Amino acid sequence: PPAARMGGRSSPPAEQRQVVLATLLGLIPAPVRTLFKIFFKPAPWVDRMNAVITVEAFAWLVGPCKIVPREGDGEMAAVELRKCRYLEQSGCTASCVNFCKRPTEAFFREAFGVDAHLEPNHEDGSCMMTFGAAPPVPDPSFQQACYASCSKAATCAAAAGGAGQAGGAGVDPPPCHRLGEQ
Repeated sequence: PPAARMGGRSSPPAEQRQVVLATLLGLIPAPVRTLFKIFFKPAPWVDRMNAVITVEAFAWLVGPCKIVPREGDGEMAAVELRKCRYLEQSGCTASCVNFCKRPTEAFFREAFGVDAHLEPNHEDGSCMMTFGAAPPVPDPSFQQACYASCSKAATCAAAAGGAGQAGGAGVDPPPCHRLGEQ
């Protein structure tokens, strides 16, 4: 399986995302994905359906979540993850983006032909998953610094030339160097 190739080595972020996406796509046979895109064109009801399926089928994986109104139009097509288990367990900005956020957004686009935007909140560990909304360009997630508790945080500061290290009052910490390109 593709994920087995990732074990025990550091891979470039683009490869990490691709392996996770391939694994997710492998869960649903290609003919089923094709039929879904033929019969279920992007529409508010499809976004609402994806929100319901996410809450009902994946809370065990991501943690407690609930459907909330989508910002902008009030459709019940967003899912609030109160405390994302993956984000909490990984404790890593780059892992969140490269192993969850970007592959999940790509999965919904490629498997079902619908937009999905994941917006992790690295302050409180929550995440907002909005169906029917494309990820913003540029994506603010790619400006997120390493967690202070991350074993690689010093590496990030060193990769940025020491900017943002403790004691640098008024200086924002640099983005995590392991995020990769958008």
